Amino acid sequence: MSRIVVGFDGSASARQTVEWALDEAAVHGWDLHVITVLEQQPVPTTWGAPAYLPVASVDTDTLRADAQRVVDELVEARTTRSGVPVTVAVGTGQPAAVLIHESADADLLVVGCRGLGGFGRLLLGSVSHQVVQHAACPVTIIHHERHQVGTGAAPKPVAADSEISKAS
Repeated sequence: MSRIVVGFDGSASARQTVEWALDEAAVHGWDLHVITVLEQQPVPTTWGAPAYLPVASVDTDTLRADAQRVVDELVEARTTRSGVPVTVAVGTGQPAAVLIHESADADLLVVGCRGLGGFGRLLLGSVSHQVVQHAACPVTIIHHERHQVGTGAAPKPVAADSEISKAS
């Protein structure tokens, strides 16, 4: 069975990204895997290599439940999405690294990119840039203009095939 993996960080633009991925999964009859990442921040050390603090203080069950609630709301919003098999998981680490790892078992990786306006709109975010460069499957970036989020305006998908990106 084919599978779409979509990154979700809890933001309004990420909600639109999941919505786009749900619609795409429904059209193709694919499974959808929503991954939210509990980011581990590097802590400087005296020996030069960064260390990562354990994430035990954060309740990963709550994060997964919050993401599941959003997915359930989006599935209920349209009957065409009701047959889409959806899984929700929480990964730990750097978001780009977790999404790149998940791309190994995906047919499509979907991430969002928030619009910054002006010159910033020409730039990809660091996570979207990294996954385009290193994902094991094609990547679709859903670009969100600041004025679009929460207005009901459709996000703009930008397809980027990782194999094409690696060749250039």
